Amino acid sequence: MSSTLLQIKELKVHFPMPKTSLFAPSSSAVKAVDGVTLDVKKGETLGLVGESGCGKSTLGRAILQLIRSTSGEVVFDGVDLTRQWSHRFGIWRPKDRLRRLRQRMQIIFQDPYSALNPRMTIESIVSEPLKTFNILSGQALRQRVQELMEKVGLDPSYIRRYPHEFSGGQRQRIGIARAIALNPDFIIADEPISALDVSIQAQILNLLKKLQKEMGMTLVFIAHDLAAVRHISDRVAVMYLGKIVELGDTQKIIYDPLHPYTKALISSIPVPDPLLEKSRKRTILEGEIPSPIDPPSGCAFHTRCPIMTEACKSNVPKLRTISDQYDHVVSCDLV
Repeated sequence: MSSTLLQIKELKVHFPMPKTSLFAPSSSAVKAVDGVTLDVKKGETLGLVGESGCGKSTLGRAILQLIRSTSGEVVFDGVDLTRQWSHRFGIWRPKDRLRRLRQRMQIIFQDPYSALNPRMTIESIVSEPLKTFNILSGQALRQRVQELMEKVGLDPSYIRRYPHEFSGGQRQRIGIARAIALNPDFIIADEPISALDVSIQAQILNLLKKLQKEMGMTLVFIAHDLAAVRHISDRVAVMYLGKIVELGDTQKIIYDPLHPYTKALISSIPVPDPLLEKSRKRTILEGEIPSPIDPPSGCAFHTRCPIMTEACKSNVPKLRTISDQYDHVVSCDLV
């Protein structure tokens, strides 16, 4: 039996741009995800990091087919999700097989305030997946909702309340309860702590670690906070401008980064020691992130790279293995 649950092969998600004038190119598009190849192993937590706008959330939604991909493959437990669509009356719709697979794939959204319907009670919100797939009904359904509330650390008696009666951290716990209602094999956590207070972030991280251990789930954890990624992840993938630039064991990525972009991200993590923080050398990236509509030729990072050479302007680096022991790959010809 394969240890790989998810395989992503040359996945691209391009959003066509409206033609603003007669002379504007008709083929322009926002290249949000531009050729990502990635494997996710069963039972692991893969951290996905990068600057805002690099395509992390788009990649997460494309994996679950909440956004249709432009090209490439997303193979979940042997099934290519990108082929599970039917076209009728000019509309693309998921086939029944993809609908059934959605029981095994769930998502935790970034904003707990907008992720919950304010007109629905907590009981209705958490029980919605169970009703959709006709898993439970009646008293058994209510009992399952109460069990889920206890599992995420909330009082079961709260199920008759509405989302506005809860704090941000409590709302995120409700979102987690909804995500685990069907006992999924795979969850994408799309920056689940970025909208929360620092004191609450650690509680949510520990809750996710506890649930993953108890339920044996596979987790893709998307975040800006590298300290949080280090705490929860087994492996880390670093994204830049729609591409994976480095992937490897968490400890190897954090303490021995190879790609210049990864080094800059790691150097931005504050050290809780004033003397050490003051003396350490940081890598400061100059310039702005290039537009995903018209990315640079060659290496996409060459416009900001401190070790760039002339060859970087024309050669497109491929992900290559640096260390088999740590499953460490990097996309840089200078490493």
